Amino acid sequence: MEATIPDNTEYIDTLQTDYEDRSVNDAAMDNEVDSVTDGMETSAGDNDESTEGEYVSVTYEQMLQIRDDLLSQYDKIQQEKGENESLLEQIRTEREEQKKVYDKFISEKTAFNEDMKTLNAKMLQERKRLKEETSFFDKKMQILQNGFMQLDLDRKQFEREKAEFETVRAAKSVRQDKAGMRVGGVFNASQFFIGVNSSLACRKRYKDLLKIFHPDNLCGDETLVKAINEEYERLRIEFNG
Repeated sequence: MEATIPDNTEYIDTLQTDYEDRSVNDAAMDNEVDSVTDGMETSAGDNDESTEGEYVSVTYEQMLQIRDDLLSQYDKIQQEKGENESLLEQIRTEREEQKKVYDKFISEKTAFNEDMKTLNAKMLQERKRLKEETSFFDKKMQILQNGFMQLDLDRKQFEREKAEFETVRAAKSVRQDKAGMRVGGVFNASQFFIGVNSSLACRKRYKDLLKIFHPDNLCGDETLVKAINEEYERLRIEFNG
């Protein structure tokens, strides 16, 4: 909001005009008083010479009284003139002070507007930079997520291939050892439980054997599974008492 300096120009002009009018009136009054006084003195001199014995002192004193009144009014006008000049000077001084305040305000306002423009430009630049960094971060996160997904897929594929390899290797091992596991034409499943010394370990070994030798699997053998079941039941009874 801009400051407003009171406009005293019209009032100052009025005072100046009044001052000039009174100066003119003062000069005219001085001339008039001098003219009247000179006329009175001349008239009195003429009367003394031409009409000897006539009494004119009363009229002359009246004119002197008029002159004194006019001089008193002139002094009063001069006093008012001085007061008006002092007031005019005071108004001019106040106006200059107000102009200084206004100029200072305009200067500060201009500096503030410039600072705001600079700050807005910096904010826009920072927002742009932040937006670019956010976009770059999102791209990096997407690349990392894709990498983790691919890594998980590769891990699962590796686990599947490993499981298949272990199954095939176990199948080959079983086929090689089946002949040695038969006793009188029957599988000796006790070899599968070597090292088992508790009911919990026996149950875990039993489940692992079923995953390999179940008839539905690649290495499955129904006769061998039957022998494993019999050996498991024997050991379970033995561990559980």
